[in-house]
Amino acid sequence: MKYLFISLFAFLSFNLNAQSWNIELLETKMPEPISNNAQTEGILDGKIYIYTFAGIDSTKQFDGIHLRSYRMDLENETWEALPDLPDDRGKIAASASTIGDTIYIVGGYYVFENGTEQSSNHIHRFVISENNFIEDGASIPVPIDDHVQFVYKNRYIYIITGWTDSGHVPDVQIYDTKNDTWMMGDPVPSNSAFMVFGGSGEVIGDTIYYLGGAGPGGNFLPSPNLRKGAINPNNISEIVWTRDIVDQSPYRAACVRTEEYIHWLGGSDKTYNYNGLAYTNNQGVPPNYKAISAFESSVLEDLEPITAALPMDLRGAADIGNDCFIICGGMLEDQIVSDECLKACFEKPSSTNPTAFTHSFKLINNIINEELRLFSDTPSEIDKIEIYSMDGQYIQGIQQFRNVMNLSEMTSGMYIIRVLFNNSHYLTDKFIKN
Repeated sequence: MKYLFISLFAFLSFNLNAQSWNIELLETKMPEPISNNAQTEGILDGKIYIYTFAGIDSTKQFDGIHLRSYRMDLENETWEALPDLPDDRGKIAASASTIGDTIYIVGGYYVFENGTEQSSNHIHRFVISENNFIEDGASIPVPIDDHVQFVYKNRYIYIITGWTDSGHVPDVQIYDTKNDTWMMGDPVPSNSAFMVFGGSGEVIGDTIYYLGGAGPGGNFLPSPNLRKGAINPNNISEIVWTRDIVDQSPYRAACVRTEEYIHWLGGSDKTYNYNGLAYTNNQGVPPNYKAISAFESSVLEDLEPITAALPMDLRGAADIGNDCFIICGGMLEDQIVSDECLKACFEKPSSTNPTAFTHSFKLINNIINEELRLFSDTPSEIDKIEIYSMDGQYIQGIQQFRNVMNLSEMTSGMYIIRVLFNNSHYLTDKFIKN
């Protein structure tokens, strides 16, 4: 028999620890407490400004959802009011992206007195140099809210999955800011592992990463998946989707990017409605006080920030350069709507070379018939091995390490194997059962 040795390894984030983030509470406060607000940055005459659009006020009621917009002069830490977002009624769960002199505020949803909700098809355009809105861009093909949003090639805004009116969608909608046109990308798989609302992500190079969010089904449970999309740079609508099962599922976290990392700041480990009450039991939800980082692989490092002030209910952050970001508003403990502003700076470790963690695990022949053969030179450090279907359903598992797993009762197809080590790190790979 011919064997193919597949060696699983992963890169850690330079042994990231609590000192990797420096989080500072700014003296300035927002003009009012706001949560679920779209946030981004802009530069005017060499000065950095922080922008916030729409959101919900401290009442956390449907009629506290508004269209108010503000900007902060970061140098002087002073605020001023901007024209209201040009829409018919207040909305939440929009996202903002800055390209050049224009800020694009995309989607969001309205809440009515009778409890019904409606997703927005608007893309508002704010010109930084004019300090005002211009005519909306072309309508979003599928109205959307609580979506994943990022900029690609300093021109295209990707809108991935999210919620529309009455359900999750797999759509990938791509806005060409140069031509004011939309195109549809290859959708994410139509299952609970990929379709979420309240997830967040970014792109490094030509690879999309998005994490967490609330999946379909009863109570909209957190979705512990890191999804990856490989964009064809010669045809930006072509995307190949894969995923890894992970131990983190932040909901409404701010996703930011440094040179080679993607980070998720704040959010909650539980899913909840716009008022901060859980979908599962209608009780208040706490922030998770986490910073989570990924470095080119599925391995995530859970960091404990040096302050417990990281809020939840975030729709973005402002990138002010030098691996520093501003977060304004959100929800704190006891679902208190915040008027605070945080400065979070990522402190790069002194080393510039990632270190592979030392655990060993190999698949012997990743195309198998009845038995999956395994090898490890650190078997005592393995807690358990699990097998999942590609849509995230648990199939079977074993506690501790064995050299052979019997798969005779499994149907043909591709599967994910997940190896958990006793220091809480894990590895994943895929195999095919004939």
